[in-house]
Amino acid sequence: MNRLIYLVVLVSVTYAEIGEDEEDAIINGNLAEIEDFPYYAFIARNGRLHCGGVFIEKDLVLTAAHCLKHQEITVYAGITKLSNLRKAKVYEAKYIRPHHKYFVNRDAADDIGLIRLKEKIKLGKKAQLISLPTEAPPIGEAGTVVGFGIVKCKGSIQCYQYSRSSKHLRYADLVFESIEKRGVLRTRSDDKKNTCYGDSGGPIVYNGTVVGLVSSGEFGDCTGYDTQAPVAANLDWIRETSSLM
Repeated sequence: MNRLIYLVVLVSVTYAEIGEDEEDAIINGNLAEIEDFPYYAFIARNGRLHCGGVFIEKDLVLTAAHCLKHQEITVYAGITKLSNLRKAKVYEAKYIRPHHKYFVNRDAADDIGLIRLKEKIKLGKKAQLISLPTEAPPIGEAGTVVGFGIVKCKGSIQCYQYSRSSKHLRYADLVFESIEKRGVLRTRSDDKKNTCYGDSGGPIVYNGTVVGLVSSGEFGDCTGYDTQAPVAANLDWIRETSSLM
């Protein structure tokens, strides 16, 4: 069963309800501290984890287009654990712009979007901006993904139905396996590490730049290769759209 573009899941951020999962990760990844990934944006909808993203300007978040189907979203900066949300500042969206082609063709090449915030985040050791790339990453090189998505998956059916979510930010390394049509990145991880539901829109980082955004996966149980929306191929769209927001 293809996982396609359904990596979004509404995972409760009621931190008392979820265990610490210290031995788990994105899927078999590693515990992360926000100081190591300060560009990570926690995107919520109706008080629940919705997607990940990155801060590319103090008031501009880059994420996946399929994360922006609904308008009722808020953004947090500096989140390592869900318990941090209690005292974290909530940033409201002023404008939300998914790529205009995505909901027509459902192509991962267009699975990219922007959120303009009503106010700018305060930069510090837990909140920083990340640079955009000038080109796609080299095939065979390794990148890093970070997120709060599902950490346990049972069986070979749709993972979000039988799973455990992360209470802690996680990261995993992945390899750029190929570049598909229109710049779409195909990645694969070793040691059964993988992105899963809830990691959507999160950054794929290489050489200090965000080269991709988590879009989809091969199977519903979060195994196999992953398909990432390309950032370099969308630079013109990002610049033109952000200038109008």
